[in-house]
Amino acid sequence: MKLLFKDGFVAKLKKLPDWGWMFLLYVTFFFRDAYSLVGNLSAEAEGLAAQFAEMGMVVNAKAMMVVSALIYPLIVTALFELLMMAVYSLLARRFYIVSVNRKDFVFRVRIVIIVANLILGLIGIFYFFFEETRLILPAIFEYSVQTALLVLFYEQFRKFMLPKRMHATFFMYIARIYVGIYLLIGAFQLITGLVSAPLPQGTELASIILWFLIPAISAALALLYYKKLVKISSEDEDNDLFIRKEEDDNNIFKDLGF
Repeated sequence: MKLLFKDGFVAKLKKLPDWGWMFLLYVTFFFRDAYSLVGNLSAEAEGLAAQFAEMGMVVNAKAMMVVSALIYPLIVTALFELLMMAVYSLLARRFYIVSVNRKDFVFRVRIVIIVANLILGLIGIFYFFFEETRLILPAIFEYSVQTALLVLFYEQFRKFMLPKRMHATFFMYIARIYVGIYLLIGAFQLITGLVSAPLPQGTELASIILWFLIPAISAALALLYYKKLVKISSEDEDNDLFIRKEEDDNNIFKDLGF
């Protein structure tokens, strides 16, 4: 992630226009969810085609599946772009970020998510050959891979883009929202799974537990990381961008000893 904060490397990446990076993001979202798009949407399309057939209408199930598979990652990409712009606006108002503009912030986070999608897409290839892994592997990797990369990104972001006094508060503000959302989703899935009848068994039960357990573990790790940042926040500033320089007004009078 250090490369994302080196001006030369970023300048090379920015030679590709924003729409090009958005297209790459779209492709990687498709790659990440290829198994579910091909498998689940195919079954749903066939079900819809059967319903239309009962009404005397002929629908091409394969065409519906292809269109749906292409539209889904487009919607996810659009939501991501809108969400990141909203996140930047929120953080900029809350913490008065002046070291990075919105376009640059969204660009850097977009690269992180592209990398995460590529890793998850490579893991997802196993689902096509080992169907029994389609429940357990996403529960282990989907949250953990993306979160690990975002933490590595923040580790560099705070060093280059934030004054030390804000390192801890900025992180905790984001972590409470990010981890909190996944904990709520995981807790809801766990509770509904445990009260359902019949009770999930084997890998299905394990995956439900992991969807809650891994974010819970990350919450504990985030607390330890926060305590580390609290200590750093009390240290002297070493980034020239954030060192408050003394006013040089009335230098003539200072030279005369006044």
